[in-house]
Formats: sequence, C-alpha cells, structure tokens
Amino acid sequence: MMKRMLIPMLCLLLLTSTASANSELGGLRVATSSGTFLKIGISPRGEAMGGAWTSIASDATAAWYNPAGLAQLGTGQVFAGYTAWPADIRYTNLVVAVPSSLLHGTIAVQVGNLFTTMDETDEYHPYGTGRSFTYSDLVLGVSYARSMTAQLQVGGTVKYVREDFGSSIGGPVTNSLVIDVGTLYHLAFANMRIGMCIQNFGSELTPSGSYWNHVEEKNEEFEGFPPPSNFKLGLAYELWLSYPWLLTQSVEMNHLSDNRETLTSGLEMLYGGGLLAFRAGYNLLSDEMGLSAGFGANFLVGTALAGLDYSFTDGNSLGAIHRWAFRVDF
Repeated sequence: MMKRMLIPMLCLLLLTSTASANSELGGLRVATSSGTFLKIGISPRGEAMGGAWTSIASDATAAWYNPAGLAQLGTGQVFAGYTAWPADIRYTNLVVAVPSSLLHGTIAVQVGNLFTTMDETDEYHPYGTGRSFTYSDLVLGVSYARSMTAQLQVGGTVKYVREDFGSSIGGPVTNSLVIDVGTLYHLAFANMRIGMCIQNFGSELTPSGSYWNHVEEKNEEFEGFPPPSNFKLGLAYELWLSYPWLLTQSVEMNHLSDNRETLTSGLEMLYGGGLLAFRAGYNLLSDEMGLSAGFGANFLVGTALAGLDYSFTDGNSLGAIHRWAFRVDF
C-alpha cells in the first residue's frame, strides 16, 4: 500500500511545484483564445474525478479527453451526455466509437452543441431591445486510435469548430479546424497508466464580416483568436484492491494556452467490476469549480451492457454544474 502511494505522491509534489511556479504568468493569458467551450468536460465519470481523465479515458469519451484511450475499447459504444452549465447554458454531446479489424484500431465520431438564448441589448437599450437571439457552439470530430504495442496506444482527432454569436440578428460567425493527439502507456506496477495529450491545436477563429470603428470612423475586419490549446499530462494507478472493491486514483496537470496551469486529482471506487461506482475529485489550483463528485451504475439492456453516470461540480459563485450521461455497448 505504501509503495503504491509513494510514486504518485512524488509525482503530485513535482507537478504542484511546476504548476505553482507558472501560475502567475499563466494568469496573464486569460481571455486570449476563442472557442473556449472546448475546455468544458463532457464525461460525468471524468469530471466527477476533477477532470483528471487523460490517463484513464477508457470509454467513448476518450475521443474528447485523450483519443489514444479509444484503443482500449473491446466493443462498440454509444455515449450521450448533457451538461447544465451556469447562466442557463446547455451542452449536449454524442459520441459513437467502433473497433475496426480492417483499420487495425478504433474509430469514433462525435458531435457537440452548446447553446443558450439571450436578450439583445445596445447602448440605447441596456435593458433589452425586445429581441432575443441564440448563441451556439458546434463541434464535429473524427478520431482514430490503435495499439502500437501491448503497453502503448496512440490516437488522434480532427475537429471542426463553429461559433455563432447571434447570426440571426447580424452577429458574426467563426469556424476552424483543430486537432488532438494523445498517447497512453501502461506499466505493470499497480496497473499504472501515463497519459499525454495535446488538445485543440489549430488555426485562429476569426469572426466573419466587419464592424464600424466609431473612434476612427471606418469599417474594419474582426481580429482572430487562437483556439484554447492545452497540453495534458496524467497518471492513474490502482491504490487499493480488495475484491469486489477497487480504488483508483488519478493525477493530472494541464498547461493551458489561455490561463494558468491547473492540477487536479480524483478517486474512483468501483464495486463488482463497475456494477456501482463512486467518484470524487478536486482542482487544487482553481478559484472556482474546485470540488466535484459523482456516481455511476452499469446494467444490462437486453444483452447489451449499459451505464448511467452523474456528476456534480461546485461552481461556488457560478452555481452548481450538473452532468448526466447514458452509454451502451453494442
């Protein structure tokens, strides 16, 4: 037990010192990217563990967190998720992953849609013009992953990203292509897994159209901003095993292009090989959304294995964040 805890604790101390040393500089990068909805986690399982999911990513949502994890799937799987974000913002996701012997790996397709309705205001009508519009984000993605050896999996995702800033009332629209590349390596000791992923690397999202510059009295093009790129390094291992219970811990550091580093850790207690699951996590360097928790259950639908998962994140002043998901193997 002590040996199993020693290596992760040393890694946690190292990651904490590294992230803390860069936090002040990282704070200067706030609000320097577009398409920031890409940073919202879609998996109740992963987010209940504080988002420390890169080194586990063992279901279809690996297409979002670390595409290399898709190579761990032994059957096809459908994932449908819903996130109730603050300010009455809704986020829905669908991922379908299928192992392919012809392609010697696993392919997945995903679609996500974030949307909300807002009242239009301007300098003459600060309380509303009487019109409303829909703000929406869309992501479409295709992923592929394969096992290079018994220990190493690699994978990648190509995503089309579109943001609609109220085009129904003349607002701009942005779109871009971004990619994710990930690896997952397994060690024999305590079933340890090391995951790395570069997310959302791509071209700038530049709003279409133009706007009137009232200061210089001329028409100008909008300025583009890069997507919210992120480098993730995660570690997961089995902390305790006493059948039918299994306790897994994960630790993860995120190096964000538009904010300071984050360091998260999570625990997952499984009963009966996943029949029931209890999860909790914490973001150690977060001002908001630090504490999270959740649970899940697996069951049979006919002859297919299915699962329901839920997570809660304490957003402090932002309010509670709830996630639900349903998945089924086929």
